[in-house]
Amino acid sequence: MCTVTIISLPGGGRRLVSNRDELRARPDAIPPEAQVIDGVRVLAPRDPLGGGTWVAGNDRGLAMTLLNLNERPRAGMPPGRISRGGIVRHASGANTAHEAMAAAAELDLDGMLPFRFVVVQGDIVLEGRWDQRRFDVLEHTLECGVEGAPGTACFTSSGLGDALVTPRLALWRQWSETQPVTVALQDKFHGHRWSDRLSISVHMERTDARTVSTTAVNVVPNDGVEMHYWADDVRTACRLALRPTAAVSVPPTEATV
Repeated sequence: MCTVTIISLPGGGRRLVSNRDELRARPDAIPPEAQVIDGVRVLAPRDPLGGGTWVAGNDRGLAMTLLNLNERPRAGMPPGRISRGGIVRHASGANTAHEAMAAAAELDLDGMLPFRFVVVQGDIVLEGRWDQRRFDVLEHTLECGVEGAPGTACFTSSGLGDALVTPRLALWRQWSETQPVTVALQDKFHGHRWSDRLSISVHMERTDARTVSTTAVNVVPNDGVEMHYWADDVRTACRLALRPTAAVSVPPTEATV
């Protein structure tokens, strides 16, 4: 389960924030650290169970994250034999958003449960959707907005069924369309809890699961990429300078299988 928002920053920057909702029994993640993947420097936390991750930023100026896709409750799905945690790690060495999406498409998706893979580069937001039948790539622009005001995007999921958490989308639309969209507003949204609906809140909690961490990826053109991570008492931050190739773009790559 997850809630993701993307906002525009002054000067052309972008900020992606991801709430990670997990079962209480799952081990704590390893906080973000710098690593090199396919010659590209990457910032990402790590899941100790499979070594994968759910969010990353790289020195090419990309920010990316993964959400489960649960159009029907998880109980109705056959189990996956391959962890989805390797998707972001595999794609994080890409130079462009389209390359990252193509990298995800080349994996053995047939063994994975459904997911949505979101990559932002400048004004482009790519959303790859795998439903165990086909992998479709939707291209959005922040200028038009995605489930929110122009300059923003919002995505949500729940292991109990994505339809259950559509109130999160409505809340983001309401907030982003009626007041200035700032870092403070984005952080307030990711900490929001309905006292009478904790189980579907943005910062959720129920008997078997809760929001275990929040990760923010800030990409500032001609400067750097920063990652800030909050998990209970853990507070960490790390930074990479952007490489000159971060501004390079390539034509869309066919990524439908």
